[in-house]
Amino acid sequence: MTEVCDGKTWLKRQEFIHVCGDPSKFGYAALTPNNERLQLMALSFEANEKQLIDANRLSSVVCEVKNGKLAVETVVHRLGHDRVTGKVIVYTGDCKPAIQDLQKMKGTVSLFSEVKQLLRFAAAHDVQLLCMAV
Repeated sequence: MTEVCDGKTWLKRQEFIHVCGDPSKFGYAALTPNNERLQLMALSFEANEKQLIDANRLSSVVCEVKNGKLAVETVVHRLGHDRVTGKVIVYTGDCKPAIQDLQKMKGTVSLFSEVKQLLRFAAAHDVQLLCMAV
């Protein structure tokens, strides 16, 4: 909070970095709506992930959570720690169960490790994470 000369107290405005992500059957993808920061992140699935997808054994929830994690990591690495510290990264995805897992910091045993890694990464860079479903 900052105090103004007339004695009124004002809340300092937060800066938001918006990131929209959506994994496909080929890999992970994310971008910023105005192309001002991340521009585009596109990563192919790893070989083991591709096999699981082909066998229909990798859920969209797992893909969306990992996509969010990769998108946030990419934003921080491309901008640098100093330019993201104290800001709010808003990740928007279309898989509601995954977004709920990220919002509530929960998930299955295998999924929660991804959620926990993302939250630790955000905390290490002093970034607040806000997740929203479309």
